[in-house]
Amino acid sequence: MKIVILVIAGLFAANAQSTPKRYTFGDPSMSPRFQSSSAVMDDDGVAQFQDADVAVAIELLARSFTVSLENYNTSGPIKLDWNACSLIDPDGQAHRIIHSRVKFLDRESPMPLVTIPPGAVYTETLVPSAYVHYFPKPLYWQVAPLLPEANNQIGKTVKVFLPLEIKGATRNYSFRIKIRAKD
Repeated sequence: MKIVILVIAGLFAANAQSTPKRYTFGDPSMSPRFQSSSAVMDDDGVAQFQDADVAVAIELLARSFTVSLENYNTSGPIKLDWNACSLIDPDGQAHRIIHSRVKFLDRESPMPLVTIPPGAVYTETLVPSAYVHYFPKPLYWQVAPLLPEANNQIGKTVKVFLPLEIKGATRNYSFRIKIRAKD
């Protein structure tokens, strides 16, 4: 039990920045675009997306990112299959992601579907599974930085791919966030 607590505490502590960032995030966009869809970046650096059926907030951190989904205007649940979701890095490489309830040891195992009832909000902390590394001596797990060379990738884009089943049909959402120079 102590090891699990230390690993979780280490994941959250690892998100603290020890060196100043020369970059920030901005210019969010999404697809598919609907007449009522919008994408904005709030003052806290959280990308906010919405359309007629779902609102999504994405915050990129040093070693993880959070996704919040709100099912606020549907007649039924939204279904999310984390196994089909990915983070696309600035070089265009897709990475399988795992959520915070997955043990690092099981990072390549299938994850169960998530059902988000109408009116509910679901929030999850995520990491790319390939960024999780085990070191036997001394015994510990480490999550690599989400964007290790972000200061050198100004102008490039990070994408989060989330296929959501809404009203019985799958919509392949792609959320894009641009890496910008810090003012």
